[in-house]
Amino acid sequence: MQREVFVSTLGTIYNVENADDSSISLREQMQKDIDPATGLPTFTALTALCIMVYYVLAMQCMSTIAVVKRETNGWKWPVFQFSYMTLLAYVGTFITYRVGLWITS
Repeated sequence: MQREVFVSTLGTIYNVENADDSSISLREQMQKDIDPATGLPTFTALTALCIMVYYVLAMQCMSTIAVVKRETNGWKWPVFQFSYMTLLAYVGTFITYRVGLWITS
């Protein structure tokens, strides 16, 4: 998912129609969201930090992949680039989450 549409996608998921409306805001909806399996809040400061780490490291720009494909005349480097950046983002997020759990416990 692209960075630019993340907030609007969350608004769609939480059924937030209009910020000017008197209904509950997206922030309030996310603060009230509880994980049914654990009973704990779904979104915490650690969750927000992990999302930010993932978005910093992940390859999100498909036009960049298209340019690399055009410049290298093949799919080897674009596939490597996408795979490497996705793996890096996952590992970085995993480490951030585990260190965050260790610090908060």
